[in-house]
Amino acid sequence: MTEIERKRRNSTTRVILFGLALMSLSWLFDAIVDARFVPSAFSRQLFSPDPDELALRLAFLGTQLAFIVYILVLFTRREALETALAGALQQTALEKARSEAILEAFGDGISIQDLDLRVIYQNAKHREMMGDHRGEYCFTAYQKRADICPGCHVAAAFRDGQVHRRETASEHAVKGHIDVEVVSTPLRDAGGRIFAGIEAVRDITERKRAEATIRRISTDLEGRTRELSAANAELEAFGSTLAHDIRSFLARIATATEVLQQLDSKVLGANGRFCVETITAASDGMEQLIESIMVLSRISHRELHRESVDLSTLAGAIAVELQQTAAERDVVFTITPGLIAHGDPGLLRIALQNLLANAWKYSRDAHPARIDFSGQVEGGQRFFCVADNGIGFDMAEAERLFRPFGRLSGGRAFPGVGIGLTTVKRIVLRHGGNIHVSATPGHGARFCFSLDGAEQEQERNLELPAAPA
Repeated sequence: MTEIERKRRNSTTRVILFGLALMSLSWLFDAIVDARFVPSAFSRQLFSPDPDELALRLAFLGTQLAFIVYILVLFTRREALETALAGALQQTALEKARSEAILEAFGDGISIQDLDLRVIYQNAKHREMMGDHRGEYCFTAYQKRADICPGCHVAAAFRDGQVHRRETASEHAVKGHIDVEVVSTPLRDAGGRIFAGIEAVRDITERKRAEATIRRISTDLEGRTRELSAANAELEAFGSTLAHDIRSFLARIATATEVLQQLDSKVLGANGRFCVETITAASDGMEQLIESIMVLSRISHRELHRESVDLSTLAGAIAVELQQTAAERDVVFTITPGLIAHGDPGLLRIALQNLLANAWKYSRDAHPARIDFSGQVEGGQRFFCVADNGIGFDMAEAERLFRPFGRLSGGRAFPGVGIGLTTVKRIVLRHGGNIHVSATPGHGARFCFSLDGAEQEQERNLELPAAPA
């Protein structure tokens, strides 16, 4: 039983006891009066009155009882109202405590102003930021003014019923000058009428500093980017000019060697012919090196044009080209059909050309040589792989393979300039992918690369027939 119910029961009991006592005293008083004025004994008047007297007393007692019941009903209603009021006050206090707890929990400063712009509430954060100004006009407390501030957002919220947001400077009670973001929102009662306004004040000083720093860094970065672009353009122009000039000299050397080769072998002699062949090979190697460097430079700066590319078809075309260079070789190409990637067709052809040419070159001593192009999934990522059964290499040398001019310790017997795998890696990285290799000396190598946005339209493990020798 609650305290309120106990008090209500005690009050009801007291009213009933008071009524019974009043009715008993009334009966006793009537008996005394009747015994005094009517010749009869007191006991007879008290316990056995005359019928007429009994009727009068019962009528009077009935009136008293009705009055007592009426009083009891009034008391009950009053106690019910008091109970309801107490419950409402308790609920109101609880809701107020919850609301204040919510407002105190905000990291922002919260204040509430009435329609006269008088501060009626501040949470702890707001008091910390702005000082305690409850009961003061906001324009006096915060701006030291005698009237409403021009462009006041709280007053604007009262006028149009909308939320208003602004960033402004303010004075912190402890920190001094700070930058704040203020959000002003009208508060409405159950009938939809605006009765107050709430302001959320957030300290954005650090954010402003960070934004200023970002703008400064961005401006500096843009300047450096322009400088870098200019330097790259200048370097590319210089490289093109240099390549053109070197090629001019190589053309003269090639012309001279052709003239020498046309001389009578007796005049040139064995040593002379060896020198001419050496010069010709060196000129061809220099031309190949220049072309490789120019390709590497171009793929680093050209814009990507992504589209769906059938790598299987592309690999098949490259395989045919390679076999046409040495039709006498016994090479079996195994190409998984339907390998689709999303990337730049020109760059992906260069990458596949280099990987397949490497496999072709380093498997020349295998009989038969086998070169495979396939796809696989590793860690949820799709990779495209080129494998061969060539000379392989020690994995300790794998890292330097992708560096410019990086060559295997046993690879000097094979022609090349050491740019091919560097070019492949740069193409893969430009597509947002990565490349790795596994190899065993004497048992070939396997290069696998992924591409950002690579797609597989259909996954089939069928093999294309080997290209004709």
